[in-house]
Amino acid sequence: MAPLLCGTFLAASSILCVNLLIALLTDTFQRVHDNSQANAMMQQAAVILQVEESMPLLRRFYDDHYISNHCAPLADTYDDDITANPRYHDEIGHITAQIKETLDQFLVLQRDMETVGGSGIKTDHNHDQNLQNQELQNQNLQNQEFQAIRAELKELRTLVQQLVQIRTKSSEKTEDSSSL
Repeated sequence: MAPLLCGTFLAASSILCVNLLIALLTDTFQRVHDNSQANAMMQQAAVILQVEESMPLLRRFYDDHYISNHCAPLADTYDDDITANPRYHDEIGHITAQIKETLDQFLVLQRDMETVGGSGIKTDHNHDQNLQNQELQNQNLQNQEFQAIRAELKELRTLVQQLVQIRTKSSEKTEDSSSL
C-alpha cells in the first residue's frame, strides 16, 4: 500500500510541477509579447531621430515634422501579394539612382561648407577681404546649388507621387477586373 501511495504522490506532484512551469512560461511570454510592440515603436523612433540628427543641413529643406508625417514606419502596411511589374521596378530604380546622385551632391556641398567654415583668421586686412569675397562667392554658389538641389528634390517628389498614383490606379484596375 505504501509504494502505491508514494508512486501516486510522485506522479501527482510531477504533473503539478510541470503545470506550474507551463504557467510561468506562458506568463513570461505574454509579458514579453505585450512589451514587444512598444519596444519596436521606441526603436523605430530612436532610429528616425538619429537619422534626423545626422542630417542637420538637409533638415532645413523640410519642416521638423517631415519624416514623422511622410515616412512613418507603421503608417502603410506591406502587401506580399503584389505582383511584380518590371516597368514599375525600372522606374523605381531610375528614381533611386537620381535620389542617390542628389544626396551625393549634397554631401559634397556639406563637406565644402565645413572646410570653408573651418578656415582660420588671418591678420592681413587685404587677405581678410579676399577671403570674405571668396566666402561670399562660395556662399552664392552654394545657395545656387542648394536651390538646384531643392528643385531636383521637388521634381523627384512629384515623380514618386506620380508613380504611386499610377501604381494605385493599376492595382485598382486589376482588382476591378479580377472581381468581375
